[in-house]
Amino acid sequence: MKKTLLALTTALTVLPALTAQADWTPPQVYLGTHAGGTFGHGDFDTHATIAGNTVKLNGSKGETFFTGGVFAGARYFFGNFFGGVEVEGNWDGMNLDVALLDSRVADFWRLNLKRSWQIVPSAVLGWKMNEKTALYAKFGAGISKFRLIEGDNQITENAKTDRIVHFVPALGAEYEVHKNVGVRLEVSGEFFGKDIKGTSSSATGNLSQRTEVEYNSVSVKFGLLLKI
Repeated sequence: MKKTLLALTTALTVLPALTAQADWTPPQVYLGTHAGGTFGHGDFDTHATIAGNTVKLNGSKGETFFTGGVFAGARYFFGNFFGGVEVEGNWDGMNLDVALLDSRVADFWRLNLKRSWQIVPSAVLGWKMNEKTALYAKFGAGISKFRLIEGDNQITENAKTDRIVHFVPALGAEYEVHKNVGVRLEVSGEFFGKDIKGTSSSATGNLSQRTEVEYNSVSVKFGLLLKI
């Protein structure tokens, strides 16, 4: 009888703890803002026809510029590890401008690439080192809209470009400065291949042009996040 009572008492003591562990834990939801700098590099290949002459030129340009945006996400914790999703929207000061000279037709060709906006949904995996510090990795599929300007020294046209999907990996560290407030440092990359393409033609029909751009970049951003 005593053994039975002891077993029952032990079961009643352990059961609530097991039940609590089995209960569903809601995800941690957060939002924030970040800003920093980006080094981007573009390789330009253009094919143009002007007054019956065909021109094929290429050039490259690297530039450092400001980048910033907002983000929101949710994550589940599994002991010291966590996983979740995050979406960020970014704007930057990209302005890659290349001027090329074609000696055969004695003409300068201008190529200019700017980004209108970027949205990046990502899967997030992380490790909580201690109560305040965490490391994480993000695997994103960015969606960007670019503005490509191309032309010669007399005619400038806005080329038509599509929305481009590209790989955006990132590594970061996060530190909790308050119960619901954190800061983070993140390094991310963008890899396009020759996916940025644009075509244009002048109203007079004197110029038609097709350009491909291979663009890659590395960004460093500082962020502030609020857990809600």
